[in-house]
Parts: sequence; C-alpha cells; structure tokens
Amino acid sequence: MTNNHTKPKLTIEEQIRHLRFKGIKFEKCSELDAAEYLSKKNNYFRLASFRKLFPKFTGIKNNGRYIDLDFFQLQHLSYLDQ
Repeated sequence: MTNNHTKPKLTIEEQIRHLRFKGIKFEKCSELDAAEYLSKKNNYFRLASFRKLFPKFTGIKNNGRYIDLDFFQLQHLSYLDQ
C-alpha cells in the first residue's frame, strides 16, 4: 500500500522559501540565521507547528498567509518550549 499523502523532504532553502510563501517574514532574523537555526538547532516541523498560534489573512489577495509573523517569533516560542 502506498501513501499518497507524504510530502517531499525540503532542503533548508526550500523550507525558508515555503515559510516566506506562507507570509512569514525574515526581518528580525535574517534568512541566513534562520537557515543555520533550522539546520543545527531545530527542525522545520517542530518550528512550523508554532505558526498555528498566529492569525491568517482571509480574502482573495493574501488568503492563508500569516499576519505580521516573523521567523524570530517562531524561534522564540521554540526556545520557550524547550
């Protein structure tokens, strides 16, 4: 039996691109620092789970993108969770 719902494993660069696509900003934490964090200190799925706590836009233009969410905020929540 095959699982048609598996998602491909993303590289660090693809993970950051996906987070950006979701509306997550990299203003308080650079993409370079985020890449280092994701590769050495935490994993994408654990970090991305915290984004569910933040509101999203609704409507045609930005539907599903997060409102004023910066990677730094996800990183901070991850530190607090440890």
